[in-house]
Amino acid sequence: MILSETASPTAHTATSATYKIATGNLTAVVNGTKYTSNAPAKVKFTVPASGADTIYVSGTFTVDGFTGTITATLDLAKNSYTKSVLKHPTTFSPASQSLTAATTLKGPGSKATYVVPILNSKTTTLGLSGTVTASSN
Repeated sequence: MILSETASPTAHTATSATYKIATGNLTAVVNGTKYTSNAPAKVKFTVPASGADTIYVSGTFTVDGFTGTITATLDLAKNSYTKSVLKHPTTFSPASQSLTAATTLKGPGSKATYVVPILNSKTTTLGLSGTVTASSN
């Protein structure tokens, strides 16, 4: 995800801010293959009073001629962000964090959801594990 640290939120609350990501500035890597968003995407940062700081990211991708939406929820360590992320995007700290996969649809943990409407597919949700890394250029 490429997002300017000078961007302003398109929506915000006391604990969250949503930002627009330009077309092509969101990538998803699936089984080693990189896919780039083909429409504007969005990211929402939450800094709740309790629980994990969270990144919600959603974008539209085309794979093998089929267009669908991928949404990811990344649960980070508590206090990974300061409240400044509600005014302008910033990197999280520590800059490298392990993700714990969600084991239920609505439970805690990181997950990805996708749907391909033209295939009349159901929404599919998968737990995400691994490492997420932030950098600022």
